[in-house]
Amino acid sequence: MPDVNELVSQAQSALAAGNRLAARGYLRRAARMAPDRLDIWRDLCQVSDRPVGRIDCLEHIVALDPADEGAKGELEALRQALEAEKEVADVQEIATPGNGEGYATGRESSAQNIVPLAEGGSAGMRADVTDEMRRQWDEAVAAGKPLFCIDHPQRETTLRCNRCGAPVCTQCVVRTPVGFRCRECIKAQQSIFFNVLWYDYPVAAFLSLLLSVPASILSGLAGWWFALIISPLVGGLIGTIVHRAVGRRRGRGLWVVVATGILLGAFVALIYAPSSLISIGIYAVTGTSAAVGVLRLRRAR
Repeated sequence: MPDVNELVSQAQSALAAGNRLAARGYLRRAARMAPDRLDIWRDLCQVSDRPVGRIDCLEHIVALDPADEGAKGELEALRQALEAEKEVADVQEIATPGNGEGYATGRESSAQNIVPLAEGGSAGMRADVTDEMRRQWDEAVAAGKPLFCIDHPQRETTLRCNRCGAPVCTQCVVRTPVGFRCRECIKAQQSIFFNVLWYDYPVAAFLSLLLSVPASILSGLAGWWFALIISPLVGGLIGTIVHRAVGRRRGRGLWVVVATGILLGAFVALIYAPSSLISIGIYAVTGTSAAVGVLRLRRAR
């Protein structure tokens, strides 16, 4: 995954090539990764065409640099202009007939395109692609103009993600059972299923270490043959206990935390019983594998 400075550099390259859409996408991603970078918000404001996007950028600029009077003046002017548009929408809402259930909601239709930067796009879709970007890509295709990869603006392509609509090159596209998709949309789709909370990681680490120490000692005392039998069962039990303790939530790195806790527990037991190296080693390998299998394959219920 590119870091913030790399995204800023890619945005500058895209802007130099005249691709404002790609530059805006790179800067949006950079702003989400480093919301305290004033230079990113200034650059993003320069390439943002919609008033709502410029307002969002200017609000961050003023928050980070309260002495910027120019940003304050532009922000106030844009807010007044947006408020005037809302007042016009209110009049249209009252004056325009609806679909049989009241009146047409002109304000609601306008608000559908107002998506805060932090929220991004729809669930399972990359957040740096907007409706405006998709519209311009569609218009370019209809006019027979070339498209350029959203992540590599110097590469012309005819491929588009069937999820977000972004043009992608052969390096960025992934063939799925439902068609071509960009890697960012696939990551966004996968993230829906990973709902682990930040405090689940220390809970998982503490439990796995706490349970692994006595299990390692027991394996060392029982002998290597008994450890070979019980270690997978104990490891699976530790994985199940951790899985239930975190509310059955799932996370990409949760199994790594549990595996580390089990191995550390085996290391602690080995310090007190170095003569049981083989038995504890068998437990560390087979027990860790069983716990990881439970968490990664989500067999625990």
